[in-house]
Amino acid sequence: MEYISKEQFNDSGLLNKSQQLFVSKWCEQFNWDTIDTYRVRVMNSLTILWELCQVVDDCIQDSISIENIKMVCLETERILTNDDILNKYYPAESKYVVNVVQKFIKKPDLRELITLKSDTELLRDLLEKNYLNNLLEELQIEILENKEPNNISFLVNALGTTLLWEGFSYRFLYQLRDIFLDPRSKITFEEKFEQFIKDITPSQKNFSVYIKFTSRKDIAKINESLGIKLQNEAFSLKNSSDLYKEFQSQPGNICCHLEHIEALDYMAATRIAIEKLTWLRNLVRYEFRKTEFKISPKILVMDESDETEFMDYTEQRPLGFISTGSFGKFRYYLDNWGKALSLTEKRLDGPSREKLINSFQFFRMGLDSESLESKFIHTWIALEYLMKRGEHGSIISLLQQFLPKVIATKYFGKILINLSADLKRLKVPIDILEKNNLTVEKGKIKLESLFNVLSDITASQKLCDDITNPFLIERISKLSTIFSDSKNMRERVINHRNDLEWNLQRIYRLRNKIIHSAKTSMNIYQLESNLAYYFTVLFEIVLFESSHSQVKTSIEDIFLKYTAKYNYMEYCIGTNNYNFGVLVN
Repeated sequence: MEYISKEQFNDSGLLNKSQQLFVSKWCEQFNWDTIDTYRVRVMNSLTILWELCQVVDDCIQDSISIENIKMVCLETERILTNDDILNKYYPAESKYVVNVVQKFIKKPDLRELITLKSDTELLRDLLEKNYLNNLLEELQIEILENKEPNNISFLVNALGTTLLWEGFSYRFLYQLRDIFLDPRSKITFEEKFEQFIKDITPSQKNFSVYIKFTSRKDIAKINESLGIKLQNEAFSLKNSSDLYKEFQSQPGNICCHLEHIEALDYMAATRIAIEKLTWLRNLVRYEFRKTEFKISPKILVMDESDETEFMDYTEQRPLGFISTGSFGKFRYYLDNWGKALSLTEKRLDGPSREKLINSFQFFRMGLDSESLESKFIHTWIALEYLMKRGEHGSIISLLQQFLPKVIATKYFGKILINLSADLKRLKVPIDILEKNNLTVEKGKIKLESLFNVLSDITASQKLCDDITNPFLIERISKLSTIFSDSKNMRERVINHRNDLEWNLQRIYRLRNKIIHSAKTSMNIYQLESNLAYYFTVLFEIVLFESSHSQVKTSIEDIFLKYTAKYNYMEYCIGTNNYNFGVLVN
């Protein structure tokens, strides 16, 4: 979450709390520092219905088991039931589909697949025509007519998911914040919102993308099938603009031109062009056994309809990545692998140590891979090495047995870490933190003191009264209702564990599709990121536990220990007998 001061809100004409919270939530959803794709949250009714239809098709074609459908049905039931847009505009249709899904959950039957698919498709097709407009109507009412925030968090998340599903890029959506935060703009908020709606209305455009790179000069013979034009000198445009001159000033002996790229925004066009160029790079490496293929950083993109030019960059923002959690520690192990491995030599048994080495090697191969498919598969193999046992058995069963509970032990700690980072990032004064019994040491808030405040409704409300940022007020209020009630805590951690189980099924289906060379429309960017996060958490736990163990241990023992930790945590929360040490370990 980037720092947006009260003065910025005032200078930009964002005067009521609903408008301020809308901009804050929009920035949070797409900001590099605060995107959190680890938790499965980029789903709404429209996208989950598409997911369910795809899974049913896969089962009809005998690609997956019926258990996969049951997992997605559970998620579909939850999302449809809690979607305010669906319940307001399509209550009868929603209730009918929920009943069909619930019936299938209670008694999964292959003979009912066709009925499930047809009923789901009817509601999906209805939402595909109207869901985005319904979202915008409700959002307009919320931020233009209501002075106090009511349902903005849901609307912003649902809108962001829909736009990403339509094909917009994360970076383009994030930059739309400038419409509302530009202090030089003299137009009213209503006019800004109209411009915002215009920019996010899906409309496919054709773009031309120009890229310079360094490689062999005799590669023209292998690029024709990819629709890429190459030449050794610069392409000439009608107007030699400053952007064009800046693009041409870069190093590189070959110019690449990709035309008629269909995309919703110029950044999405850049991503498509880079994917095509990656194919060319791989062909060059295969054909000539040469790795020389260096892409220059600046990319020129032109809208073919009006010849508007944009400058983009080769450093592509992924659709999912590791944002917080154990990756900082894991980075240390990456940089100090030999030292980290030596710590486990006397404390980890032989087979476990071999698994650790093999899994690490495959994960490093995934980090170095060019294509997303290679990254995904190498990371999956790394996870398999880490989890597999001596006996033959289903790897997905092993993963479902351990992974969700092991990672769920980090759930409450991760919430506290994220809130602590938000308080620091949004520059809440130290005197206000200390006034509210939050202990600050070396610029960091002690998590235990933050837990104590959130566990007390009165203390949380006092902290909210002293903070002016609407984003923080909303977040602290919501977290306080969770941490102050053991029933809410237990429900949240169980839902989180179920989210992990469901997402693991999605990842496994994608793994099967890639291995069997089937086409997929699933979001591989995000699932690869989820998979990498799961691996880093498990890997870091194994290294930490094996380097601190007083006796010889194994990977299986470590995972059993953390599974027991989760069971104990869930029990303590259920009996209202928990403390900071139980939740954060």
